[in-house]
Amino acid sequence: MTNIITIACGVILIILIPLLLNCFLPSINKASWLAFWGSYIGGLLTSLIAIFILNRQLRQNYKENESNRQLQISVFQYGQKMALLQDLRKALINYQVSYNFLEIDRIFDHMIKGNYNEQDCQSLKNLIRDVDGKNLLATSIIKDLEESEILNEYKIKNNVLYDNYCTAIVDLLFFNDFIKDIPKGDTKRKEYINRETSDDVVVDNKICSLYKSLKYEIPKSIRSIIREIKDIENLEKYAPAILISRLKDTDPGNDLKDKLKLTIVNLISFEKEKLDKTLKENKVSS
Repeated sequence: MTNIITIACGVILIILIPLLLNCFLPSINKASWLAFWGSYIGGLLTSLIAIFILNRQLRQNYKENESNRQLQISVFQYGQKMALLQDLRKALINYQVSYNFLEIDRIFDHMIKGNYNEQDCQSLKNLIRDVDGKNLLATSIIKDLEESEILNEYKIKNNVLYDNYCTAIVDLLFFNDFIKDIPKGDTKRKEYINRETSDDVVVDNKICSLYKSLKYEIPKSIRSIIREIKDIENLEKYAPAILISRLKDTDPGNDLKDKLKLTIVNLISFEKEKLDKTLKENKVSS
């Protein structure tokens, strides 16, 4: 609306100026007026053409500047997201490496040989703290990613691996205390074993379905293995067999760890390709 008013005022002024001059300068002859009008109209047309070209150039410059600005923003955002992706890559690698099944196997072997000590228990607790801390860092970054098939695959493998790893550690900690505190009397022994093994961990249905989706069996808890022993009077004698049986259920852990590593590589590659594609599209549109 403002532009229309401005144009209308300009047209009125262009028409009025010669008329006003005619009023104030009545002595000018026709030849002079014709010369005036020729110069006036010529100058007017030249000015209009110059204004048109200038306006067009300004619009073109504005469009180019806006495209360049959008491209700069896209490149800046790309740099930010690439830095975040590098942080995610580092966090996921550190997290995957933190699964120390070699240490778990060492402690299993130690306990199978009848060695129960606080140093091993402290080592097991440190393993949980380490994996929990690195999992928290990775999760805090990965939560900002858009949902995708590869991200869902990572979450499934991560949940199963975490459950397999932590339940093995919890079972070892439990068995270390359990075996050392078994009473000697038959009555007390039976009551103690029933009490300690009855409070088993309830496996979540979601975890069960995740194990099945990866074609793994849910690890049998060490409490359920103990309950299968009928000769409770000589339970200590079966301790190595109990531990060996539980150790077998941790075997998928190393396989899962390797599969998680491959999934992490694929996830990072997928996210990088997505960023590169977005930047390329922004360059084309600019």
